[in-house]
Amino acid sequence: MNFVENKTIIKLEMIMHKARKEFTVSNLYSKIKIMKKKTIAIIQCILYLIAPYIALQLCRMNRSIITDNLFFIFLILLTISFWFSIFKLEKALDSDSQ
Repeated sequence: MNFVENKTIIKLEMIMHKARKEFTVSNLYSKIKIMKKKTIAIIQCILYLIAPYIALQLCRMNRSIITDNLFFIFLILLTISFWFSIFKLEKALDSDSQ
């Protein structure tokens, strides 16, 4: 065996060891947990973009139930929760990269 073959074998053994280390049950569980957090945050971001349109349509349908002031309060609360979901998504992405 020459030096190049020996070096290649060592690299392959290191890769196999790293792969075995990455695919432990606890590591897979944590990756699934992170993916779940990311999925929920992405769905929240999409729903928060659609929600003002739905609230506006409700205001137009029945003015006696929902007033304009209530719509603006809803919009402010929605904006706060939208930025919170983006923060949660960033946090999930940061923990995924570590």
